[in-house]
Amino acid sequence: MNTPSSSLPASERAWQWWQAAWALFLRSPREFFSLGLLYLAFNVLVFIFALKNWRLPALLLSSFVHPFVIAWLARYIRVIHQPEERIRPPSALSAEQKASWLWQVLWRLRDQLPGLWRFFWHLNSDCRLSADQVRVLLRIGMIGFSLFFLGTALEAWLLQMGGALWALLFALLLLLAWGMAFWCAPYLVVWGHHAALKSLFFSFLTAWFNWRPILCVLFLLVSTVIGPLFFLSIFPGWFFLTILCVCWLPVVVMVYFCLIYQMALDFFPFPTPVSDYA
Repeated sequence: MNTPSSSLPASERAWQWWQAAWALFLRSPREFFSLGLLYLAFNVLVFIFALKNWRLPALLLSSFVHPFVIAWLARYIRVIHQPEERIRPPSALSAEQKASWLWQVLWRLRDQLPGLWRFFWHLNSDCRLSADQVRVLLRIGMIGFSLFFLGTALEAWLLQMGGALWALLFALLLLLAWGMAFWCAPYLVVWGHHAALKSLFFSFLTAWFNWRPILCVLFLLVSTVIGPLFFLSIFPGWFFLTILCVCWLPVVVMVYFCLIYQMALDFFPFPTPVSDYA
């Protein structure tokens, strides 16, 4: 674990991460904003499934797909921060690809894609995961899936015993523990090539021993969301202010992921470049 800023006060460490995260976001704001919209759309889909009482699809998306989404974002943020690690696509098709009519059509389409769509085409080559990383992320999803069913069974048992308050406290503690274990785990899988349990364990310990600066960062992040909502509550009829708040959420989401990246760099050494795992 890195210790260059561990001697600083919690508020100063949090402010350093905050400034670095915004500087990283401003390197590629349009692309980050687009990824923020996609991430919010994914979470809206999970929320709709939960409202429809489709618990299994919502649980499968949040348990198995969500780690891959976070790992994919981690790869892209690393590429933006270290452009020399960008994985360049081949300049020409291979012999096998030239024999495939589908590859020829896709290759011609690649040169015709304008602006943002072409960015997503290159994003796939920059952020692809290795087979080992896919297996580890699937194991993390399986652990989260199993913890949910175990927690649901224990919560139901507590409710049957008449302890509604204890059931609520248990659910909150389980959610907090899983959040502490998961928040940095996909980053450790992508950059540190750690196993599932090892990445969850070190992520939990990092959150446990650095809860003060992390709490300060969360306060700053929540403030950026509450601020526009506060003005929106004062002027509820302002249409443009509503649009501003909606457009602001993807920015806050991607700044949050940039914050996790900066905190992970501060906590863990990652000597191996990301391109080695492609």
